[in-house]
Amino acid sequence: MCVAANKPCILEEYGTTSDHVKIITPWQATALNTSGIAGDMFWQWGDTLSTGQTHNDGHTIYYGSSDYQSLVVNHVDAINGD
Repeated sequence: MCVAANKPCILEEYGTTSDHVKIITPWQATALNTSGIAGDMFWQWGDTLSTGQTHNDGHTIYYGSSDYQSLVVNHVDAINGD
């Protein structure tokens, strides 16, 4: 659908609040291996501010976490061919 609509894939909440890497990684691999997809993203980004962590509904990927390393850093490296 994304390729046909010429739009980015939005990989959102997967109905699970655990095992983010196990659930999301296959979807990211599909985006990487599908001809015509220019990019993808996930929802939802989290960070720690001076007032504490941003909202966490269980689907949040926090900057600096192991999920962040796998789902952001490693995925961007794969997109870049590193």
